[in-house]
Order: sequence, then C-alpha cells, then structure tokens
Amino acid sequence: MTFNIRGGRDNQRHVQMNQIIKEIKENQPDIVGLQEVDVSLPRSGFLNEIEMISNQLHMNYIFVPTINFVVGAYGDAILSKYPIVSYASYRLPGGIEPRGMIRADVTLRTQKISVYTTHLGLGQVERGKQFAAVESIIKNDLTPKIVLGDFNTKPKETNIVTFKKRFVETTNQVEKTFITLPSEKTQIDYVLYTKEFQSVDQYVGHSVISDHNPLLCTLLVYQ
Repeated sequence: MTFNIRGGRDNQRHVQMNQIIKEIKENQPDIVGLQEVDVSLPRSGFLNEIEMISNQLHMNYIFVPTINFVVGAYGDAILSKYPIVSYASYRLPGGIEPRGMIRADVTLRTQKISVYTTHLGLGQVERGKQFAAVESIIKNDLTPKIVLGDFNTKPKETNIVTFKKRFVETTNQVEKTFITLPSEKTQIDYVLYTKEFQSVDQYVGHSVISDHNPLLCTLLVYQ
C-alpha cells in the first residue's frame, strides 16, 4: 500500500488519526509506504503519528523526516509486518520543500526485498531532477524491488512514462486509471515493482480524511 495521509488531518484541519489507522487496517496490508507523516508537531496535537499507527497495527516501521522543525518533524515512513533488517535514507534535489526517499530491506522468510518510498515535488522540472536521482540510487540495487509513493505525477507525463520502463507497474495490466487524487480525478500515487514479482490484484481504497486515496497491490514474489 502507498498512502499520503496528509498528517491525518481532514479538510477542516482536524486530526483524525483513528480514522486513518482504520483505513489502513481495513485493507490489511503487509507493507505500507506513507507520506506526509507528522511527528510531535503542534498542528497535529504533538502526536507521534507513525508510532501510533505502528502500535495499533503491530507493524515494524522506519520514519525519516524530510523537514525537521524546532518542535517535531514531517516526513515519510515504511511499515512492514515482516522484519526490517536495515534501512537507508536519501536526500533528493529539492525545490521550495526538501524531498527524500527511504529504503527498507525486508525479509520474507529467506528472501530479501528492497522497499522504497518517496514523495516527489510539485514542479515538473524539480521532479525531473528527482526522478533522475531516484534512478541513480536504485540502479545498483540487484534485489527484488518495490518502489511506491506519491510521485505528484500524472500517468502520461514523460517523467513517469520513462521511469516505469525499469519496472512492471500495477496499472499497466488493466485498462483503468486508478484515481488516487480525487479532487483532480487522476492518479499521482504509484506502486512499481521489478520482474521478480507478479501482481494478482490492484485497487484503490477510499479515505474520508486525506486528500489522497490509498493505492494497493497484491504481489507474489518468486523465491
């Protein structure tokens, strides 16, 4: 699952973390990439959102801030029901807002896989530099890979079309657009994976809190 939770805040800026947790839990994901996670920020009632989610869903997690404030932080996270044996974080070329990417090394029985999550920028030129940086980071990773996140990129944009050539991608297998950004009736969130995986199902969930819907994919991994 990939899910931009908007800090757990609804359209009235009220924090609704119990509902966000419910929306994740009802889909029963094994691995989740989260974007726009608040930790100890005043706007979110000083909640440690990733710790709350992890505790209630009984999942391992890593959180890496993209912005550290005087009080609290804001960034991305990966949750996993499987052991996370190591992780790394990367700074991406930024515009007004810093951007980054996380890699979690996850073990599925005897198989190790790499899970990446990121949240790319709003400007197309900025995203072009970020896609190039991500490409440079992942090209030497020879383990089976899942790359997911909020790419802020519509399906026909050159950046994502070119980037997807390295992967199999969930929406390539059906004649359907997955609406992950309801306000614009388009997709900007993606789950991509390498040839060691096979997709058996993909669908969009529904969020009544975030401005994004979660995107989910059921994958088999060849061991």
